[in-house]
Amino acid sequence: MVGAAVTIVLCFPLLSQVAVPGSASQDWTDVLDLIDGGRMMDTVSELEDFGSRAFNMNTSERAATYIHGRLGGLGIETSFQNFTFADHSASNVVAVMPGQGTSPKTIVMGAHYDSENMLATNLSLTQDLSAPGADDDASGVAAVIELATILAGIDTSDTLKFVAFGAEELGYDQSGGLRGSHHFVDQEMAAGAVYESAIILDMIGYRDAIENRITVVNRNSSDAFAAQALQAVSAYGLDLSINVKTSQMIRYSDHASFWDANYKAVLVTEELESATAPYPLNPYYHTSDDTSDKLSESQIIEVTKCIAAVVLDIAGAEDPTAVGTDLSDFAALAAVIGVAIAVPIAFRVGKSRRRKIP
Repeated sequence: MVGAAVTIVLCFPLLSQVAVPGSASQDWTDVLDLIDGGRMMDTVSELEDFGSRAFNMNTSERAATYIHGRLGGLGIETSFQNFTFADHSASNVVAVMPGQGTSPKTIVMGAHYDSENMLATNLSLTQDLSAPGADDDASGVAAVIELATILAGIDTSDTLKFVAFGAEELGYDQSGGLRGSHHFVDQEMAAGAVYESAIILDMIGYRDAIENRITVVNRNSSDAFAAQALQAVSAYGLDLSINVKTSQMIRYSDHASFWDANYKAVLVTEELESATAPYPLNPYYHTSDDTSDKLSESQIIEVTKCIAAVVLDIAGAEDPTAVGTDLSDFAALAAVIGVAIAVPIAFRVGKSRRRKIP
């Protein structure tokens, strides 16, 4: 979150069609049960282990390659979207599941993968000061990859895009700041993309209270996502409290780039300080102490389940009663995911996860 202000993946082909319930009146429990908290925490740790992902460092490029490998390993069409700004070059990682409808709209699930240390005010300090960025925003990236993992075998009417944005943070020279998402949105506008929703996950893992809490930031009160998220919490009995905040002034993450293009977008983030100071509550934000042991696996799981339930409802996913597919195929998908995704070999072999908060 911008200041307020090569893995090897062993992969078998996923099922081309997996029949699961769909629409608001249908039950997606079997899909949500595939969400794996341990796998997401492993992803957070993998990204954390780069030490810093400041957009001007080669570790940021390596992190993008890692994410590309994870998404591409799912059998989803994945590409780098390169861009330049000031004296820097960076890239977004974009994975696309084309919609099967006659006039598909687009649903984006996105998070930024770069990180920064607030004390790094020059290039030398950027190199020397660690910015593990576990919460900001490896937690969001882990959720995006997990969403891609469980949705990869499901046909939807709308097009699903899973995006890891570069250069979201301002950086030591203030040349960054939503650069990756601005570039992505420019490309979407040029292509004439029509949006159903852009869901930006930025800092979803720090839990200050006993209960799991998130804030959904809407641009205006007519946005439907918050109501859909609340409905999902109720329908599936999720252990999650949602605070809805409508404000066009909260612009310190990639959702603002979509707002500027008049695309529907929401920011999904953890608990904020207060209504009058709507900034991250996490005291380790933009420091060398933003590490995975400070995060709640439970909260990350519940947030990801909530997002998955909403996307499945609004994307027009296949209904097995309509296509007559045997639901036993779903067990096969679960087995495939277990083998295909749980083996990030490069960067961190045999290293234990650093987790304290359940």
